[in-house]
Amino acid sequence: MDEWRTQQILLETETRDRNEWIEQANDDFETLGDYEFLCECSDQRCTSTVSLDRYEYEAIRAFPTRFLIAPNHENPEIDEPVFERAGFAVIQKLPGEPARLARKSDPRA
Repeated sequence: MDEWRTQQILLETETRDRNEWIEQANDDFETLGDYEFLCECSDQRCTSTVSLDRYEYEAIRAFPTRFLIAPNHENPEIDEPVFERAGFAVIQKLPGEPARLARKSDPRA
């Protein structure tokens, strides 16, 4: 796999780590309603956020190869769309190196 694709996946995993912190902070402060999360796409310039509730977020995090993104932010070279809802989408890393890197860096492993 090309080095730049590896870097894109690592960028996504770093954003996933930040979202884990966001979720924990919201839980600690007993925030009600939807949480605002960062888009976990591979575009380092992306500043999009997405809103979803804790249960939706937990359902995504149950799979170490799935990432939360703004609609239409997937990268077809490393991502496969899973589903889309109002305001956010979920992608899964393609089999092989992309999925391996996602699993290896899973903060919940």
